Amino acid sequence: MPSARAMRDGASSVAAGTLRGVHYQRAPHAEVKLVRCTRGAVFDVAVDLRVGSPTFCQWFGTELDDVSGRMVYIPEGCGHG
Repeated sequence: MPSARAMRDGASSVAAGTLRGVHYQRAPHAEVKLVRCTRGAVFDVAVDLRVGSPTFCQWFGTELDDVSGRMVYIPEGCGHG
């Protein structure tokens, strides 16, 4: 049976017009993230920072808002902001 890992829940808030930098955690503290917007709307970007990955340095961006309920899965080793 696969081992279960604990999930940490974090929240942040920013003022309208704020530009946040891309951030991530390196091993052994790397984390999977599930990102959503609970109020208003944000444009979130994910970038693959895993050296050796076939998608290394490729990025994806999408708008998240409090109406659609859409979420973005960010794998370990990828940054977002």
